[in-house]
Amino acid sequence: MTAHKTVATSPQQARHPKFLENTLLLVAGVIAQAPLHYQIPRWASGLDPTFVHPNWRAHSSFPFVLDMATVHPLFWIALTTAIFIRICANYGWKLQRK
Repeated sequence: MTAHKTVATSPQQARHPKFLENTLLLVAGVIAQAPLHYQIPRWASGLDPTFVHPNWRAHSSFPFVLDMATVHPLFWIALTTAIFIRICANYGWKLQRK
């Protein structure tokens, strides 16, 4: 009969970062910030942050970003937060309660 060893990793051991996944997450995070650039000033002024005038979309160089702006900014903020948490987890970083 052979004995099987189990290796437990300690929290102090840093995990190797996942380069491709982190790169894709970073790109997704930057893209998620694009509609916020348009929405946050409108939201701060008390205007509807999801309103995009059809004429703006027709003459825009980046109509996809304006399509993304029709989604509420809380979604983009939550997505950015989730992406940041995932990147931190890939590096082995996590918040701990004391």
